[in-house]
Amino acid sequence: MAIAYSEDLRKRAVGLVEEGRKIEVVAKLLNIGRTSLYRWVKQKQEKGSLAPKKEWQKGYGNKIPDLEKLKEFVQVNKGMTAVAMADFWQVSIKTMCKWLKRIGFTRKKNPMAMSSGMKKVVSYTWK
Repeated sequence: MAIAYSEDLRKRAVGLVEEGRKIEVVAKLLNIGRTSLYRWVKQKQEKGSLAPKKEWQKGYGNKIPDLEKLKEFVQVNKGMTAVAMADFWQVSIKTMCKWLKRIGFTRKKNPMAMSSGMKKVVSYTWK
């Protein structure tokens, strides 16, 4: 996501609008979006402040707190699928795959031929 505009730019833009300039002209002059400027004018009228919201982007939370336990778990349960691991740790499949990749485990195919030889069964293990 984008970084919030600084408060001094917001004050300058709203100040120009309060002096009587049109919002479209000020937005073009300062190279900012019209909707942002409309929002800032409304924020100044309602709250009296132009400060950006605090903690508007919190980022990714670490959902698997102990990576050593995860490593041990994967080494013990190499044949377990990522879906089953995600269910066990109560996280999404995407999160589980991301953390498995981060700690160095990759998905490997182990093709095993069936007795008939017509089809191949593919199983995945984590190495």
